Amino acid sequence: MNYQTVYNSIIHNAKNMSRFKSDTTYYERHHIVPRCLMGSDEESNLVLLTAKEHFICHKLLTKIHPKNNSLRHAYWMMCTMTSSNQSRYKVPSSSYERAKNAIREIKSKDWKDRTKNPNYTNPKLGEKNGMYGVHRFGVDNPFFGKSHTDDTKVKIRNTKKEYYKHNISKTKDTIWINNGLTDKRHPASVNIPEGYNEGRMKFTCPHCSILVGGANAKRYHFDNCKSKAKSDDLSRI
Repeated sequence: MNYQTVYNSIIHNAKNMSRFKSDTTYYERHHIVPRCLMGSDEESNLVLLTAKEHFICHKLLTKIHPKNNSLRHAYWMMCTMTSSNQSRYKVPSSSYERAKNAIREIKSKDWKDRTKNPNYTNPKLGEKNGMYGVHRFGVDNPFFGKSHTDDTKVKIRNTKKEYYKHNISKTKDTIWINNGLTDKRHPASVNIPEGYNEGRMKFTCPHCSILVGGANAKRYHFDNCKSKAKSDDLSRI
């Protein structure tokens, strides 16, 4: 079987049907040339497929490019991942087994590389990560000047409410306390032990002079502070 011909036929037929999403018709957006193969997000490279067509296309892509791990991983996701927003096609057991074996092979090789090669480094860490050291503030941020619609805000809010409704945090009914050296959670109904104060430790960011604390302190301040990034940019001028 010529997998490429079958793939092209499905794409061609879908393109000629002038499809569009609606409340009554379910489609999934598909990249004709996958992004892992340098495919773009241009409209010409996108097509709306039914859930079944989408699954078949990803299966065909693994046949056309059998050594591409990204496509094999995408096929595995098609077989297993579900969400409230997607009516995934229910795959037959033979397809599931094939996808499972492919992902097992990928993860097995990755694990062997990690454990047996003393020089192995995660290719996505440090300077090998394309976003390493990149500060996308202002117009450089892809979301600059945009905002979520009211409908999107409601969806985000409801999703979070539903999550916390069924995943009650272990930190419920607790407070943060610190002794000047470390933070920890403490039952709110129990007296604070001697030598501790309520709240998390606070530090002054050396770049913006803001008093910060908590889990996101290092994420938005210190080495990742916007003020530091701006001063670094000015120093290059």
